[in-house]
Amino acid sequence: MKVVSSEEDRNSLNRNEGGRAAAVQVAGNAPEKGTWIRRILPEAPIFLFYLAVAAFLTWPVAAHFTRSVYGFPSDNLGQLWVWWWYRNAHLFGAHASFSTMTGFPFGQGLPTVSAEFVVEYSARFFLLFMTPAVVYNMFITSSFLLSGVTMYYLVRHITHDRSVAFFGGFAYVISAYHAVQATYSVNLAMTQWMPLFILMLLLFMKKASLRNAALLFVAGLLVMGTSIHYGFFIGIFTIVFLIGHFAYKRLVARKYANDHPGSAVEPVVVNRKTVALVLLVILGILLVIFPLFLLSQYQIGKAGKWPTRPTTGGLRNTESAIGGAARPLNYVLPEEDNRIVGWITKRYAPNRINFYSNSLYIGFTMIVMAMFAIVLIFRRRKTCQEEDDPDEPNEKLAWESRRKDSPLDPPTDERALAWGLILATLVAFILSMPPYLKIGGTSIPLPSVILRYIVPWLRWYMRVGAVLIICIILLASLGLAWLKRRMKPGWGVALIALLTVVLFLESTLVPPFKYFTLSDKPPGVFETVATSEFTGGIVVYPAFEPGFFTAQRYLYYQTMFKKPMLNGGLDSSDGEALRRTVYNPFDPDTPRILRRMGIDHVVYLDKMFREYEGRESPEQEIKHLPPGLKLVKRVTISDPFGSGYFFEVTAPPADLVPIYQGDFTVPHLDDRATVRLMERDGIIRIVNYSGKPLTTRVIIPISNLEYKHPFALVEGDKVLLRGTLKNNDSTSIDIPSLRVPKGGTELHLVAGGREFKLDSGEGSTFGTTSATLKIGDVMFQPVAR
Repeated sequence: MKVVSSEEDRNSLNRNEGGRAAAVQVAGNAPEKGTWIRRILPEAPIFLFYLAVAAFLTWPVAAHFTRSVYGFPSDNLGQLWVWWWYRNAHLFGAHASFSTMTGFPFGQGLPTVSAEFVVEYSARFFLLFMTPAVVYNMFITSSFLLSGVTMYYLVRHITHDRSVAFFGGFAYVISAYHAVQATYSVNLAMTQWMPLFILMLLLFMKKASLRNAALLFVAGLLVMGTSIHYGFFIGIFTIVFLIGHFAYKRLVARKYANDHPGSAVEPVVVNRKTVALVLLVILGILLVIFPLFLLSQYQIGKAGKWPTRPTTGGLRNTESAIGGAARPLNYVLPEEDNRIVGWITKRYAPNRINFYSNSLYIGFTMIVMAMFAIVLIFRRRKTCQEEDDPDEPNEKLAWESRRKDSPLDPPTDERALAWGLILATLVAFILSMPPYLKIGGTSIPLPSVILRYIVPWLRWYMRVGAVLIICIILLASLGLAWLKRRMKPGWGVALIALLTVVLFLESTLVPPFKYFTLSDKPPGVFETVATSEFTGGIVVYPAFEPGFFTAQRYLYYQTMFKKPMLNGGLDSSDGEALRRTVYNPFDPDTPRILRRMGIDHVVYLDKMFREYEGRESPEQEIKHLPPGLKLVKRVTISDPFGSGYFFEVTAPPADLVPIYQGDFTVPHLDDRATVRLMERDGIIRIVNYSGKPLTTRVIIPISNLEYKHPFALVEGDKVLLRGTLKNNDSTSIDIPSLRVPKGGTELHLVAGGREFKLDSGEGSTFGTTSATLKIGDVMFQPVAR
């Protein structure tokens, strides 16, 4: 915005602009010439420092690049398995798009298309000549380095100060958010492209050329192509930032016009060419990402013959959104693993934050500097000219020195930039909060509830805090740059060095170092599986929930024992439906059903089973396994699973197999008895493998939760039985004679009455917030003709 009140003012403005342009040339602010290598040399020591910090944060991964992984065993093991399958599918006579090793005997389709294509396809390229562990470590380590580099250039662009840019880049490298996300997810670790996108956005705003539009398009693809979450978040940032930036200019122009009625104010308008290029960039990104996103969702969600209710990990309901949201304290309470300030959280708020939201800690240093910048933004100044072109000799010298320090153009509209950042900070903070505030039994909607409608697939609202962290770093850098310009030479650098040390001490999560070592061979009983010869598949107990990121330990060790297993199928797959049927190893029918499905061996991990589902000591639990399982070998070594038992399935194959669908939740055990919760309509599909019609007695254990619940068991249009359960009633539905056709049949268990609201623990276990009834495992007894 330019304001011209008179001819004299116009002449003065022209003289000031001409002098300013001359000063720019004298200060050496013209674009640097030479190769990109010569231009990057001054930054080389800074980037080497970032690399050293990355090596320190992930140590000793750098020293054992092929055998260690940063973080702890979690989703990263699932990612290693997926990459292992892509690299080795041909060795099993299979294709990368379909795994014969999980969800046995049905197999499991894998997505060949990914909206996060930057990570996916670059990984597949590197897998041609690297192991999955090396590719994973390369991505994680480079994410720390590149995050620092891109933030460095962004801060340098808005402050024109290398030392301040160094501090901003370091703050981004050392942030708790990045360190925590990198412990389990390679996609979420790649925070480096968001600062690059913002930099390209600022360059485009300065000059809406076709070249800058192309750079903005590429940066947008990099963000969206690494994490669909970050792509959505940066889209929110862009809209809000532009609103704040534009609103500030309009408000200032209007205020000046009101204060100076005789002045001529150049209107703040949006150029049509700029709008056209922006729309072109948005359209280009959507044309690339949207089809990939839809196709990947179709491939992932493609159901088998027996689709089932989603598991806890696949839920995207209100309760999961509340659980994955941030709280205000999350931004100011230090990460517990920090050795300097982590005691604050451990002593005063040990139960106020969870592991993931604890990563939102910004750092007291950054908060203070950002608040200082905000105070500067809102304090009253005499004129804009005094800010942009200081008259005092010392300030003039510092200002020119700052310009000389950078080949980039001097910063323009810093206050408008800060306004956009402040507004983006507030919006990110609000959207990272829960969608509802619960007071007693009442849920009060909060602004973030809008995300439930815009992006229903988003569960971890706290991840929106990544935008807030970026904004805080940029605001803090603006405040630090302002302060440094007004300090004597040398003192500003000393201040930045001091703040860097303080930030390192309060933000770093090591020691202790977060890493785990990859095994050279499968531990415990899995080594026995690897050396055994059999043609069928195995099932491992406890039979965790499905997916590559829940049964990730089993999947990782499968890369070494190389035998197909039931575990690891995805939601709505046939393998997952079967897992829910044979979830209970103590059910007398489980061995027979396993044998029917070609699963001829069972692995039982006693220590893990007790921790996950057991009640008695491991020695007592194992005695309750049913006949039809012949012990082949017991392996007693110290590993994460405890003693491992390897059984051969010797039971005769079952003719009838029940599949639990509809409103039935995932199963769990209560004193070795199976428990499934049901809301309204549970489906028991009876699959007949005998090849002929059968008549059987059907027994279904059923219990009430609370309130009065009438129920009915229906086959087609025929009501087989009606009843009512009150309070804590327990009974068994007994159908003396049910004819099961050759193609099988479906039984619907339908319940009425008021639903019982579950507590958060039960809801997390079963993946539901309410239920009416609970049932056990269906039993079949042949009926003599």
